[in-house]
Amino acid sequence: MDHVPAAPGARDVAQATRPAIEITIHHQLEAVEAEWRRFERDADCTGFQAFDWIAAWCRHIGPLARTQPAIVVGRDDAGATLFILPLAVTPGMVRRLTWLGSDLCDYNGPLLAKACASRLTPARFLALWQEIRTRLQTDPRTRHDLIELTKMPERVGEQANPLLALAAGLNPSHAYVADLFGTWAEYYEAKRSSPTRRRDRSKLKRLGKIGAVRFVTPQDRGEIERSVNVLIEQKSRSFARMGVANMFDRPAGANSSPRSRLTSACAVSSMSAGSTSEPPGPRSISVSRSVAPTATCSQAMTTARRRGSGRGSRICAS
Repeated sequence: MDHVPAAPGARDVAQATRPAIEITIHHQLEAVEAEWRRFERDADCTGFQAFDWIAAWCRHIGPLARTQPAIVVGRDDAGATLFILPLAVTPGMVRRLTWLGSDLCDYNGPLLAKACASRLTPARFLALWQEIRTRLQTDPRTRHDLIELTKMPERVGEQANPLLALAAGLNPSHAYVADLFGTWAEYYEAKRSSPTRRRDRSKLKRLGKIGAVRFVTPQDRGEIERSVNVLIEQKSRSFARMGVANMFDRPAGANSSPRSRLTSACAVSSMSAGSTSEPPGPRSISVSRSVAPTATCSQAMTTARRRGSGRGSRICAS
């Protein structure tokens, strides 16, 4: 079949019949806090796009680099939120358009309403992106010379990441995703060989000699602070052994510390092993958006399936 060129004005008519997407840009988190918090409850995103995480970064780290937030919100013609892009512009000889908190986020990306990707096709997103760029460039606060959007996952929840419609390349640091199915025993046997499972049982048995092995989700602030402090101490020792920079040695904002930054922004889960007569010390800790822990695989899978949607639930790791 031959290709028949569209009649003049056909594209304009098609665009006019599509539901409108209104774009607003906010330069302060407070202006969009209520909408962001309400939206993130059901939106597809990672824990690094949770308002509390971004707000903690903006309070204690962003001001040191004079980072200018540029939060882009897209709404449909009924006023419902479709997406939030937590962007920022960093100053300097070369002004960069990047993600808010990018340096301390494993995954950068948008918050998307369910089924947003079906409405936000690559072609349509590129048109919206051009509008966003134009508006950012006309505002002195968000004018930029370079776009640097890194560490973006291929998918956001169950949806294709619309940002990948832009020219993108592979990040040198890989991330991995596991699609969960069946029970833990079924999943474990399908993914691990018999010798590997035998070694795992031996490791668990040796760990049990220290004391009872428990999977713990701290609830109150005191427990969370204690777990975060142990996490920081463990990671600091690990960084020292590897001879790499310690992220917890960074200067913080006034009257704050790396511990307070983390504690105010995240939920924590841990696997602990120790005496039953004393509070056990965490041996492995995970930080998550909604306490979907990854410290021990069986509990992680159980929690992810319970908090997810059953089949199709997935866990990610860097």
